[in-house]
Amino acid sequence: MVLTSAEITDHEREVSRAEIRELDVSLSGDITLRGTETTWHYRWQEFRFATPIQDADGGDWYIWWITARKYSSGWERTPIGPWVSGAAVKGDQILESQF
Repeated sequence: MVLTSAEITDHEREVSRAEIRELDVSLSGDITLRGTETTWHYRWQEFRFATPIQDADGGDWYIWWITARKYSSGWERTPIGPWVSGAAVKGDQILESQF
């Protein structure tokens, strides 16, 4: 494993979802929406690294670029506490001649 970020960084983001249950349009053109809005506040730490992983199907090796995240708050299904993969990108194949 090779770290590709200089340090663990802190992040946060707010995500909202509106559910409109009723829409009224008056004769004057005023629009009134009724419904609910749910907001989630995500906080996490992250770092990036690269690691070789062998492909299960063909047995070839590839470099994978992975962002590890540790959430301290989020949606009800957000894994709070453990380090998890936030994003993973399959990179170039490692040729046998490079071993």
